[in-house]
Amino acid sequence: MANEPQTRFAMTDVALAAVKNIRNQLLLYAIVETVLLGVLLAVGTEVPGGLAPVVYAIACLILIVAAGHFLIEYRTLVTKSAAPTETRAISRPQNVETFAASDSREFRNRVEALILAARHVVLIGTGLNLLNRDPFAREVILRAAHGDCRLEIYLADPASPRVRMRLAEEELGNYKPPVGRKGLEIRLTTLLAAWRSAGRPSSIKIGLFSHYLTMATLLIDDDYFVYPYGFATLGNFSPVLYLSKTNPANAGFIEFLELQYQLVKEHSIDAETVVVHRSKKRRRFDQLVPFALYYVPPAESALYEFGTKVLGYDIRDRQLIKSPWSDDVGSAAAFGFHLTLADALYFFTEAEVRAVVADLEIRLQDFASFDVGNFRICERFPDKRSVSLRFDDNSGSLEALHHELVHCAYSLAAESDYSLGRAALTRDSDSHRAATMIKHYQAPYILGRFQPHFTLATNVEHKRQGPLRAEVEKFAESKQLESTVRIARLAVMSRDPGRDQWVIIDELTLG
Repeated sequence: MANEPQTRFAMTDVALAAVKNIRNQLLLYAIVETVLLGVLLAVGTEVPGGLAPVVYAIACLILIVAAGHFLIEYRTLVTKSAAPTETRAISRPQNVETFAASDSREFRNRVEALILAARHVVLIGTGLNLLNRDPFAREVILRAAHGDCRLEIYLADPASPRVRMRLAEEELGNYKPPVGRKGLEIRLTTLLAAWRSAGRPSSIKIGLFSHYLTMATLLIDDDYFVYPYGFATLGNFSPVLYLSKTNPANAGFIEFLELQYQLVKEHSIDAETVVVHRSKKRRRFDQLVPFALYYVPPAESALYEFGTKVLGYDIRDRQLIKSPWSDDVGSAAAFGFHLTLADALYFFTEAEVRAVVADLEIRLQDFASFDVGNFRICERFPDKRSVSLRFDDNSGSLEALHHELVHCAYSLAAESDYSLGRAALTRDSDSHRAATMIKHYQAPYILGRFQPHFTLATNVEHKRQGPLRAEVEKFAESKQLESTVRIARLAVMSRDPGRDQWVIIDELTLG
């Protein structure tokens, strides 16, 4: 405490500090004193004219001055050390305003008042409980519709597997979520209905994101509010941090929140587009972003040269070439010579595809390269009009990789060639299973029906199957195909607008 007497050790520390502060002056005094004492020692008592008392007097005076200088410095340091902490602090951080919970009355009152007077409002959150009350939500929509402000609302897509992870986590807490997936769907439907009722104004943007959100953010002109989504804890109970652009101390945090807003905006999808699409009022096919994942053999391999000349399309050089079997090949030519791990899928945005590829790059780190072999050409596979090159994968890696893709790609896609009707259900007669798989994963021949192969032809009549197989086998013998092929890289595929042929846009390495 400031009023307590100092201990012996504290007094010693202050004395040493005082000596340190005036050491130059003390050194000067010591030099002068040494000279005077040297004079006295040299002349002894034989100082002419009674000069000895004067020399002694000067020596004593210097000692007194040195002692006085030390006492003054010592007293100054004692005074500073005894001062209260508040007076000694150079600077202290400014207080940060917070609210106890995002569902508190104080927070709602503050935010609602700001929103109803703002020019630009951005609301980002899983469910945004703030918009669950009328007439406030309707009043906000009408303000934006009348041009009084720009309104952007970004909600979690309740159909996204990543969002469902968050919803499931909330169930682990002591307070069960009153909203859940059904509540999110109802809130989205209500907001879209209000937007449509207002005439679909361009001043209002309602977007859906499919990622696992870790915090809610409200940007209201120069006022920023952020609250975290804690583990197994509803956002309703999260404390809220308030920041302002007018406060320079908040600049770093606000810059971070602005970047997050831009990222969420980039990775969000127009809500009406998604809802209309899922209601089976199909979005135009050419507005979707294509994606597939294939294994394509190395360009220098005999296997690749063989398959490319059979199909009539060099997928690596993006060039059509002449094939003796073009009438038999059919639609397979557009996909090039490849082994499918993920079918032709379609997403709403490029950002969604980038997210899938980023996920894949992490998953592929758990898989080492592996060999496949025992190649043989098979008739009527995988359907009655096809001829394919089959092989064995004793490692099980293809099956495991495919299952990973069902989770991280199929379940996130908006469509596939099968759901769009661009590919026929020709492989089996189990239509009920096919419909179930398409409903949940967009494609039918997955999981237990995954049968990896290299397609060679898809338009082969029954009587032509045997002759075609014999011709292709003879051609394969002339090429001296490798007995085994090592799979070390997988090709990310896409299709350019206006073209039927698929192209490689990237290759991902295993392990």
